[in-house]
Amino acid sequence: MKANRLFSQVIRPLPDEVLSSWIYRGVKLRDSKLTELAMVFYAEGITDPDHSDSEKTAQIIQSIFGHSALLLKTLVPKSDFWIPPPKYRRRYCEECIYDDISRGHHPGFRKYWIYRWAVGCPVHSSPLSTALTDPFEDIKNSTQALLAGTNTLFSQELSYLQQTRHELIHSCKFSCERGYFLIAFYFQKWLSRQMQSSRIVLPNGQAVSAFSLFQMIEIISEAAMRPHTPYERYTSSAYSYLPKRKWPYQGIADLPLINDVAAYPVDLVTGFLGCVSMLLKIPSCCIIWGILSRHGFNYWTPTSCSLFPDDDRNYHQVIIDQLSANPLLGMVQGWLLDR
Repeated sequence: MKANRLFSQVIRPLPDEVLSSWIYRGVKLRDSKLTELAMVFYAEGITDPDHSDSEKTAQIIQSIFGHSALLLKTLVPKSDFWIPPPKYRRRYCEECIYDDISRGHHPGFRKYWIYRWAVGCPVHSSPLSTALTDPFEDIKNSTQALLAGTNTLFSQELSYLQQTRHELIHSCKFSCERGYFLIAFYFQKWLSRQMQSSRIVLPNGQAVSAFSLFQMIEIISEAAMRPHTPYERYTSSAYSYLPKRKWPYQGIADLPLINDVAAYPVDLVTGFLGCVSMLLKIPSCCIIWGILSRHGFNYWTPTSCSLFPDDDRNYHQVIIDQLSANPLLGMVQGWLLDR
């Protein structure tokens, strides 16, 4: 096992591996330092070292390893880039799991899989899969990844972006899910580049914080997914032109509908993310949508009506009220008026 240059005498984190996964692998491999760290986390009641407990986590790591807490940034996702609660961090790349196993590693959970807007693997350009159970329970994210990986070793598909242009366009013509994935994946690429700066610069030149942008997207998604009545078991039909026509049926009458996009498989959220990218006028997404629109009737240019349909719930005002202090309020008001 190669040594880790950041933290000496412990196992090396896998590329882009998240902190809790690294600790769990260390415990499985009986690494003394990481086992000690896991025990301290347990004693201190830290259940989410990757995000919500990151400040306390940094202090503990500094005390155990004697390094600056700045090194922790290499092992945790960016906190203001729309991270869901642990129970919804279920997406993973089957090909990454296969790579880990084939190289003799216990599979690791990547930082990139955590974000709500992450729909594809940046390494393999393939859609992320979704675990059926909570992979972060008791900080055992890589356990679920291992189970998923062993079940899919021989079910790898050709990555979308490894196809020729003709093959890609042809497949998207007959599968709108593939087309929406491609658009959402380029939106993901655009967001990834924005991570390099302190503020997100929108195509219209407006610079905003990551918090402001993702607050706007979250409020829109939550409002649009509200059921019409307490007895309706589907979320809003706002996305009536998108794949699946409606969001998933929950099937349990005593439980509320889940209105967090992270709770759903990738193929059910790419349409929403693709539509948002078009309203924001992300250049690469607009170009791809334009190409696809010439090859299939599923890709007419979305308008604000795609996300803000008329109904009796009056959630337009809900969105405006919740965005009252957001610098993107004017943009959203423009979308609501452009109907």
